[in-house]
Amino acid sequence: MLKVMFVDDEPIIREGLCSIINWEDYGYQVVGIAKNGKEGLERILEYHPDLVFVDIQMPGLNGIDMVKKVKEWKYNTKFVVLSGYSNFTYAQQSIRLGIESYLLKPVDEDELIPLLQSIKSNLLKEKRLSTQLHQYEQLKEQQEWIEILHGKRNALYDQNSMSNYFVCSITCEQPIDWENIQLYINKYFHANVTPLWMEQFVICVCTFTEIEDVYCTVEEIKKYFYTLHKISCNIQLIDELVSMDMLSNVFQQLLELQKYSFTFSYNTIITPKVCKGRKDTKILTDTFATQLVSAMEFNNIDQISVYMNDIQMYYENNLYKEERLKADWLDFVKIVLYKLQHNHPSIPLPSNDQLVDMIYKAVKLEAMLAESNSMMIKFTKEINGFMSNAENSIEQITKYINQYYFKDLSLKVIAELFNYNSSYLGKKFKAYTGDYFHVYLDKVRLSHAKKLLKQPHIKVYQVSEKVGYSNIDYFYRKFKKYVGISPKEFQKQTTLK
Repeated sequence: MLKVMFVDDEPIIREGLCSIINWEDYGYQVVGIAKNGKEGLERILEYHPDLVFVDIQMPGLNGIDMVKKVKEWKYNTKFVVLSGYSNFTYAQQSIRLGIESYLLKPVDEDELIPLLQSIKSNLLKEKRLSTQLHQYEQLKEQQEWIEILHGKRNALYDQNSMSNYFVCSITCEQPIDWENIQLYINKYFHANVTPLWMEQFVICVCTFTEIEDVYCTVEEIKKYFYTLHKISCNIQLIDELVSMDMLSNVFQQLLELQKYSFTFSYNTIITPKVCKGRKDTKILTDTFATQLVSAMEFNNIDQISVYMNDIQMYYENNLYKEERLKADWLDFVKIVLYKLQHNHPSIPLPSNDQLVDMIYKAVKLEAMLAESNSMMIKFTKEINGFMSNAENSIEQITKYINQYYFKDLSLKVIAELFNYNSSYLGKKFKAYTGDYFHVYLDKVRLSHAKKLLKQPHIKVYQVSEKVGYSNIDYFYRKFKKYVGISPKEFQKQTTLK
């Protein structure tokens, strides 16, 4: 709908123009009226009309002078002069100012309608051309920015060579309408953000001077992204100001940061500092797999969660790229399942294809580990039946003690875990192992204590805590009872050999 306005000092003329036709039927909306040239200028500044009907003769600022002033502003407003017979020649001369036409008062409907249709046609053509020109200028500027990112110098580079920028990229694992994202950024952040569509992601060159402004803008873009697509995006950010001649290096850094998007959650803005990482000792060992299987066998859901958190931290610290990380995890899961099947041949396990599908379809590390965690909990429930009725339940209890000897264990705790009456379990345990429960637990703990004491620099109180004795005096008494000498003497004898 085109916007139209009337400027005339005669109320009857203003009112007549408003009602002479149904303006909306011809594609126009009346947005304002003014009673003189000065007020007309104010209304034009306020409403930016496409078309203005203006009286040529008004007190103060006349119509011609008002039009001249608006032309100086470089507005694309069209004007139709309203005149009486006495200044008809003057009105004809005014067309030299670029006025579209003139009409004699009172305005005739049959003369007005064809004029409106002609002006509308011309306005729409001009708007299309203006839009196309604007789009061309935008595309040209974007192409120049992209050239700069690829290390080329051009006119834009020379114009902005002294400027500094923050630069980030927006990526997503799924195909989306990147052009729509670009339009949104242009609409709401055009003063500070230049979005560059790179086919599979968007680069944002930001003119903010404070990193906090960049973070706020990025969060708004992420919200819009999720609202539009119902999926989340990854943000990679160079969180320090860089000069124009550094942009090509920064672009390469962003491409490198994108390779780690799988490892970090959507809530993490990936920066060089985040990806600095540190090399952790490999934890996905055969021993770790055994511990994970034991946690499943003994229904220790909390311990499985702890292990999964450890694994996530390990991968985040070591910064494996997606393909290597998934291959590494697939190998480890196979080891876990092999051990599980060895202990429980009747448990149905997923095929290799099912494992590959589960791991390789994941778009995030946390999602992959969550899926794996669910699988392990499923196995935990399937094998957990042995705790109350399996013939080998005492054997499993001894395995549990050997695995978790350092915990606060007692016959009562074990009985509750394995669904036994504690008195009955005590008798059955003694019959199976030859030792009372507390004696068996002491032997296991002290066996591990002896191994630890062979390390010359470890303290006795540290060994006591590690094997499950919170009271060091009690540890001393137990150790001397079963070994014959104190822990300190044992450490001296073994470390001197």
